[in-house]
Amino acid sequence: GNPDAELSQSPALFGTSIGLVSAVQARNNARILISGSLELFSNKFFSSSVKTFGCSRSYAKSGNEQFAVELSKWSFHERGHL
Repeated sequence: GNPDAELSQSPALFGTSIGLVSAVQARNNARILISGSLELFSNKFFSSSVKTFGCSRSYAKSGNEQFAVELSKWSFHERGHL
């Protein structure tokens, strides 16, 4: 499919049904982060605009950059919680 095409219907998986990023902390405080996409951490995704499905409202910048920064801080023990 074309990744730049607009959605014609709502995705089949959303909310708690899908996990694009998973993070776990063990009892010994070891942390692991698994991402389903390297593009999530790319400059393209950091600066891309987003639009809410079924609504005309759009945002100039997605929250991917802030999300990635907070994940990395947590993963490297620079932050205690997400």
